[in-house]
Amino acid sequence: DKNFHVSPFIGMDMTYQFRVTRRDERLSIAINVFDRDGLLLVTALDGKPQTLSNSALLRAFSALPFVTLKVILSIHWEALQLWLKGAKFRTSPPKPSAPVSVSPLITRYRKDTNNGA
Repeated sequence: DKNFHVSPFIGMDMTYQFRVTRRDERLSIAINVFDRDGLLLVTALDGKPQTLSNSALLRAFSALPFVTLKVILSIHWEALQLWLKGAKFRTSPPKPSAPVSVSPLITRYRKDTNNGA
C-alpha cells in the first residue's frame, strides 16, 4: 500500500507492486501501480549495475552534465500537460506518523546482495 507521496496527480489510495530481477550483468526494476479499479500505471527500468563511488559519480556527471536538468524539466512538462488535460491536482498529504515499512523480501534481498551484512 502507498505510504508516501509520489505525484500531485495520483492519490494516496494506491498499491505499488515492485519487481527487481538480476540476470547475468543486467538489473531490471518494474513498478506497477494499482488503484481500486485495477492497474493504473506501469513503469520499468533496465540497466547494468555499477559500483557506487565518488569517481563513478564524477564520470557519470561529466559524461551527461545536463541529464538531471532534463529530467526535472521533463517531469514539469508532463505535469503541465496533465493539468491542461484536466487532471485533478492534489496537495501534498501530511507526513506519515510512522516510518514507511520495508517488505521482508527487500530485507532478505539486501542481506543476500551484501553477503549477510
